[in-house]
Amino acid sequence: MPVLEAPSTLVADVRKIKGTELIKRAEGTDDAGLDGGFGHVLNGCWLRTTDPGPYPNVQTGDVKPQWSRLLKGDTLYALIYLRSISMPSGDDYDFPVQCEECKHRYDWSVKLSKLSVRRLPAASVARVR
Repeated sequence: MPVLEAPSTLVADVRKIKGTELIKRAEGTDDAGLDGGFGHVLNGCWLRTTDPGPYPNVQTGDVKPQWSRLLKGDTLYALIYLRSISMPSGDDYDFPVQCEECKHRYDWSVKLSKLSVRRLPAASVARVR
């Protein structure tokens, strides 16, 4: 079972994103809400919180976090992590870029597992609490 360890020290057991969840999100047929439907995807993949980290409003166990009350960096990290474990070659993120000077277009690739992740400093963890 995959374990997500967010930059803030929030830890949870998660599962891969299901294809139907991605299709609903892509088609916009899920209940998107204010977060564009990403909370729905996160809730579906979130099995249990094993360490609430700095969040006094997050419970250990099966209760889903309120995504709007978490640090945006944790939410983004969770989405990137779920993508990397859910898709074949999910660690490879390919996208087109354009040179600002010559306007030449080319493909760029990033390994998601190689992205730099800064852990929330202890002073900031204490402040969130």
